[in-house]
Amino acid sequence: MKVAYYYPWIVSKGGAEKVLLETLKGSEHDFTVFTFNYDKENTFEELKEFNIQSLSKKNIKVKGIIQRGFNFGKAAMFVKIPELKSYDVFNIATAGIGELITLRNHSIPIMAFCHTILRPAHEMYEEYKKTKFKGWKKPVFVSAVKGYRILEKMAWKHIDLAVCNSENTRGRVLRAKVINPEKLFVLNPGVSVNEFKPGKYEKYFLSPGRIQWYKRHELSIKAFKLLYEQGRTKGFRLKIVGHLMPKDKPILEFLRKEAEGLPVDFHISVPQEELENYFSNCYALLFTAKDEDWGIVPLEAMSCAKPVISVNEGGPKESIINNKTGFLVEASAKSIAEKMEFLINHPNKVRVMGKNARKHVRKYDWKNFCKKYDEYLEKTREIRKK
Repeated sequence: MKVAYYYPWIVSKGGAEKVLLETLKGSEHDFTVFTFNYDKENTFEELKEFNIQSLSKKNIKVKGIIQRGFNFGKAAMFVKIPELKSYDVFNIATAGIGELITLRNHSIPIMAFCHTILRPAHEMYEEYKKTKFKGWKKPVFVSAVKGYRILEKMAWKHIDLAVCNSENTRGRVLRAKVINPEKLFVLNPGVSVNEFKPGKYEKYFLSPGRIQWYKRHELSIKAFKLLYEQGRTKGFRLKIVGHLMPKDKPILEFLRKEAEGLPVDFHISVPQEELENYFSNCYALLFTAKDEDWGIVPLEAMSCAKPVISVNEGGPKESIINNKTGFLVEASAKSIAEKMEFLINHPNKVRVMGKNARKHVRKYDWKNFCKKYDEYLEKTREIRKK
């Protein structure tokens, strides 16, 4: 089939971009990707091998939640995908905002891959309103959310089939009441098990992920600090490895300040080969993201035969087997530190859990993901024929 794939912005090396890349690499269908912002230098190098077309003369800025939402939302609502009728299926990626493209582009069957519903407009609305916006910005945010929710429901009416990256995300979509549950499915993104290979168990904990506030790297730092100040780290270090976008530099500065005086290393926007090396040779992985949609990072660590200490929230609750492939703990420095110390003192347990993890994670292979993804695309094409 010929598939038109809309991805609002391709500007970093996050999990969503990884899903895009692996879909293009593994699908049997012919994709043309349409986007408003393609930053070739800061996203995955391999994407240059595929047909990616811009829907605007210049990139739209990815800065500020209201500004970003307004700019991309407005652009999506008014643009027409070139010769859309010449394609068999219109595939859209959405983490919120993305679905607005359907308002003027719904002449062919539409399948959505939902990384998440727009969280600031739904389950994180009150938190954003109280903590992220002050003064005149608060009523602007409230009005923007009200308007978005109306447009969101209109846009989802054009979606024939939606695939969520986790049960966690499916639950968010169901609570938003934007689509019939019978049209909603789950397909977990995967991992290239043979790409991330087991290495040594060097004396460092790894806290990977983009440098953004909701990744909560400060939890890893605070947990490590508890052990360090009590002299219980036994020569271990903490490494924070993540991609940094210019707008998030203040977060990096905050994290560096939190880590002052500690054996904490920052490795920012490193090449893929170097990143894989950190995964391969770490002792164990710390995952602290707030209610993560799914979470590819824990899968990558488990494919390296490393146990994962994760907050008991979101997607990792589905992928990690507690006490067998890792630990699911409260989102507190104390709870994380307790499991870190346990692993430091039980190296044999680290290897047993790592072995369990690598065996467990094989079911999430990207080949299985792409095969099922193609089946959903084909199912979407058939829906409007009935």
